[in-house]
Amino acid sequence: MKSKLNKIGAWQVVNGEKQLKEEDKPDEKVEHFRLDHVASNELVEHLDSNHLGYVSQSLLQTEASSGYSIWRLLKHKYAGDDHISKDLALDKFLELQYINSMANFIAEARAINHRLVTAKVGLDDQVKTSMLLRKLPSLFRSFRDVISVGCANNTVAIMLNQLEKHTAQNYLDQVSMTKPQQVFLATGEKIYIAPQILDNKAAEMNPADNFTLRRYSRHHGNPSGLEDTPLWTHITWPTPVTCH
Repeated sequence: MKSKLNKIGAWQVVNGEKQLKEEDKPDEKVEHFRLDHVASNELVEHLDSNHLGYVSQSLLQTEASSGYSIWRLLKHKYAGDDHISKDLALDKFLELQYINSMANFIAEARAINHRLVTAKVGLDDQVKTSMLLRKLPSLFRSFRDVISVGCANNTVAIMLNQLEKHTAQNYLDQVSMTKPQQVFLATGEKIYIAPQILDNKAAEMNPADNFTLRRYSRHHGNPSGLEDTPLWTHITWPTPVTCH
């Protein structure tokens, strides 16, 4: 867009570098207003319906025909200097939820945090970190406790990096938060996969107990004796979280 406005000689008028002065000659003032109006037509021509509606609702009729006014409005919108962008960014942050995948949660949290910073929403890192930790499932209770107590001054970016590392080291993204058909159990060296559970009551995992195995059997009431044969009897504790 800058190149298009430069081509018609209106860029300096639009970005405010060239402004009217009292000592300007009448023909210079006429040319300034002409360029400002031509620039508004050029900008409007390249706006979609959402942005056109935003411009018409935000500017007076006289301002809507000014390239300088339109450019300043859109610049403030995407620089985060208006209340609309702040409200939208905050809404996205509050609506963020963990749904089945920690990788997706971390990616969304990073994008939303960037949006909060860009929109200049007045939340410091400690507040944002605390709110993000509350959104984590019970499987991450130990991580949440360590970060809350010992790493409270870390930035959101550092906390998300730690969360990503903790998830990968302990294979936590491979443990479903709902009752699965196949269950994954992670140790320090390997991931064991249970066969399909024929009796849903045969197995019980408690994520809050850091993968403490209670019981795992193939069949219920199987005369072969497999019902009392645990598939796993030992697992290791998750890798501890450290602050940086």
